[in-house]
Amino acid sequence: MEYEVLFYNGWVDPPAYYLVTAASGDSPEDALQKNLAEVTHEVRKLLGLDKQDISDVRLQETIYLLRADSLVPVRTVHSSRKRTARKR
Repeated sequence: MEYEVLFYNGWVDPPAYYLVTAASGDSPEDALQKNLAEVTHEVRKLLGLDKQDISDVRLQETIYLLRADSLVPVRTVHSSRKRTARKR
């Protein structure tokens, strides 16, 4: 199963979620077990976070997984509306 990886950055104002990458596994736990090191690296790279500033454990406490098929971006809804409008 495919999961979207979100990182919650509560250290900025306003706090924000970042869509970081995708991870595959039989379950969320399996996906994290197989991909946690890579996901942590991607979060560090995306936000320019150094290991001296924040530990891996603290960083990993702010990582969330969502099933890929349950995340619906606004652009999908907008493009669907445009297609419907063109058909009329």
